[in-house]
Amino acid sequence: MELHVLFEKQQQLEAEIERNHPVRPGENRLKKQLLALIVELAEAANDWRGFKYWSVDQEAKETLLEEYCDVLHLFLAIGLRIGKTELPEGFVMLASEDVEDCLLDIFEEVPQIEWSSYCWNFSFYRFLELGDLLGFNWEQISDAYMAKHEINWQRQEAGY
Repeated sequence: MELHVLFEKQQQLEAEIERNHPVRPGENRLKKQLLALIVELAEAANDWRGFKYWSVDQEAKETLLEEYCDVLHLFLAIGLRIGKTELPEGFVMLASEDVEDCLLDIFEEVPQIEWSSYCWNFSFYRFLELGDLLGFNWEQISDAYMAKHEINWQRQEAGY
């Protein structure tokens, strides 16, 4: 599945969320989405476990791909909010071999998206690179996205 299809699916879900949960006066939805992205990225890092040098259990949890896709949902939603609906041209993967570098770069850039769309471009590319470093291929990612997308729709229909 191509990225533009995921943006379209996310746009439909975002419209439903806005319908069910209208923006309140003075509410900064972008700021809330940025915080949610950071929280979900931390959950993905926690499922990866590779930074936990104090633990003998370094194996990633089976839920890592699902957590990764939670972050993808938020990257797409934020992209839509700031007018990004595709990968920017001219960006290249940094070819990092270090998951920690990817995670730290994303954590650093995400809070700045509110003021600079370049930060979305950079952090989204790093996020895609992270998926590769974690061993996920695009088919796995898009399949997992669609599975979670269905859950998110069910949640909206159930009054989540």
